Amino acid sequence: MQHFNKLQRAQKTQRQQESRLALRNLFRATHDWGLDRRDALALAGISSLHQLGHWSSSGDDILLTDDQMEVISYLLTLHRALATDMHRPAEMEAWLNNKESQCDVTDGKSPLKYLQNHPYKLIAAKTLCQSICQK
Repeated sequence: MQHFNKLQRAQKTQRQQESRLALRNLFRATHDWGLDRRDALALAGISSLHQLGHWSSSGDDILLTDDQMEVISYLLTLHRALATDMHRPAEMEAWLNNKESQCDVTDGKSPLKYLQNHPYKLIAAKTLCQSICQK
């Protein structure tokens, strides 16, 4: 039983490190898109900055869910794809906010509005990412 508890603690510690790294990379990427931390968290389906504040003020480490981690991975993949074509953050921000952007899955909205307003963040991020990365 003691071995099992050590294993659980090790897995939790690893997930905490992965969660911190995912959020750090999310904030860097979405900063290039002109988003603040609150908007970045909302884009990833994380309820609020309050949750992040609670984690840091209480000393609890951040533990993101599998879905949140997957949404962040799609957003980071999207960022990498955009950075390949657009070398300046201003270009990425302009493309994400332009409803005329070359993307067939956004239903006439800008890619950013599509992501922000979609009720299922994971589906929206995956769909947009697949659409962009196939071009």
